[in-house]
Amino acid sequence: MTTRSNSPTFALAIVVASASVCIAGAGCGGDKKPAAKPPRLVRVETVRASGAAQRHSFSGVAKAGVAAALSFKVAGSVARVAVKVGARVMRGQLIAALDPSDYRLKVREAQAGAQQARAQLRKARADYTRARKLYANRSIALKDLDAARMAADSARASVQVASQRAALASKQLSYCTLRAPRDGAVAEVPVKVNENVRAGQAVVTLNSGGTAEVTFNVPAALVGTFARGDTISARFSALGNKRFSATITEIAPATVKKSTAYPVTAKLAATPGVEAVRAGMSAEIEVGAGKRAAASAPTARVIVPAHTVLEDGKGRYCFVVRSGKDKRTVTIERRAVKTGALARGGIVVTDGLRAGDKLVNAGLRFVRHGQVVRLQVGGAR
Repeated sequence: MTTRSNSPTFALAIVVASASVCIAGAGCGGDKKPAAKPPRLVRVETVRASGAAQRHSFSGVAKAGVAAALSFKVAGSVARVAVKVGARVMRGQLIAALDPSDYRLKVREAQAGAQQARAQLRKARADYTRARKLYANRSIALKDLDAARMAADSARASVQVASQRAALASKQLSYCTLRAPRDGAVAEVPVKVNENVRAGQAVVTLNSGGTAEVTFNVPAALVGTFARGDTISARFSALGNKRFSATITEIAPATVKKSTAYPVTAKLAATPGVEAVRAGMSAEIEVGAGKRAAASAPTARVIVPAHTVLEDGKGRYCFVVRSGKDKRTVTIERRAVKTGALARGGIVVTDGLRAGDKLVNAGLRFVRHGQVVRLQVGGAR
């Protein structure tokens, strides 16, 4: 007897068997858990402190240890300039002279006035002597004697004034000659013969005494890191790029006009060859970060990429590596930082980071405090 495969009973059996298999399969598959995601991949770099080692270069100029602007004490017309730029002069040597004609005339006038005053004094004394005799004989009244005495006193005072005028005129005549106050070299002669000059106007600049100095301007952002006694290096291209050590002796308390830079002066060390340095020579100044910056180098001059410094309502912060079981899987933490000015290569971090810290510099949008991450191969720099 042939069994039909399309009978209702046979079809129902197939459906029930299929459902059982599906249910059993679903039950077995429901116990499986999804695979865990691997730690996020980030890149880090090693923080380096640049405060102690950072150096700056400036353009400077040499100047004499002692530079004096020589001038006449009186005004007049320049009759003679006895020196030229670069000349070596000795103390007392003639530098320049004014036309003395007007001052000689004043001397003669003052001397004549003094002679006239002395003549009047002699007459007043004689009159007073005669008045005393007449008064003794009761030939004149007391008031006449007093008048004669007052005239003699006035004449005596006039002589003193006239004598002082004559002495002043003679002194002004001597001021028409300008002599070197010390040994030195002539650095500048800004006047010419027949030129009218004022009293106190510089006619010659004399460099003398001591070792040469260098001056250079330091920006306001850096001047606070330097102090007197710091050592610098000065290189002079005019002397075959020879370098000399120098010590900072002066830091100006104010900026130069129309600038935000502060003038700094340093004295060259008395080393062989330094005598060849001449005032006006250009110098390339190389300066370390200074004693103050070096003392706080671990935190004061850390420079990091600007994008690694984040900010929210709690302030500015960075993500740094806190710990790790191995070299590639680590835990990161949020570290509060304080920042300074922008600098070449990023931003200055004044507090919160130290040399050697591992700073996250890529993947910052996807990390949080306490998160375990993987370091990108070659990422730690």
